Amino acid sequence: MHQQISKKIFFYIAVLILLGSINNLNFYYFEFPKIKKIDITGINNEQKIRMLKNLDYMKFQNIFFLETLRVNKIISSNNLIEKYYIHKRYPSTLKIEIIKTEILANLLKDGSNYLVGANGKLIETTALDESKPFIFGKIDIKSFINLKNKLENSNFDYENIKNFYFFNSDRWDLEMKDGILIKLPQKNIDKALKMIFEFISENKLNDINIIDARINNQIIING
Repeated sequence: MHQQISKKIFFYIAVLILLGSINNLNFYYFEFPKIKKIDITGINNEQKIRMLKNLDYMKFQNIFFLETLRVNKIISSNNLIEKYYIHKRYPSTLKIEIIKTEILANLLKDGSNYLVGANGKLIETTALDESKPFIFGKIDIKSFINLKNKLENSNFDYENIKNFYFFNSDRWDLEMKDGILIKLPQKNIDKALKMIFEFISENKLNDINIIDARINNQIIING
């Protein structure tokens, strides 16, 4: 009886070794799926061609072991991009879905034209967006984005702004499309915007050229 049990154990061990050898052989010849196609959506053809060229190194690489950090760096280098999503379509397709940033304004800097994105980045361009306001002065982009957020949080209509003027004292003037110039204070901008909005809502502005809110709790107008 003991001899029969030993023979069975030996048989099972032999079967396991045989199966293991076969699996190892198959694994040796097994190839992981490789990236053969990269689809990019959300940008124009020129931008797509440029990005595909930078991502060309990924072709025929293992789709399971994607170099995420390197891919992120390449995509993020495009200042026009707000966010993006990478989808793996097995067995061999990589889909990159891009969402472009909102354009907030135009800016002339060091002799070059730029679009200012809501992502806080400058996008060099040869074609300015005439539907967006222009910014004049040596600005800190973070300061402008901060001002834009304050305008959004107030009831102020951003679409009615023609130009932004930034001063070295870290203060902004807004030129409206109707020709009125609004002078904002250095501090307490939220409070000033609320006062200005209430003033505009309650008064006729036919003979007003300047609304000055630089003094705390006061609005001074000039015709």
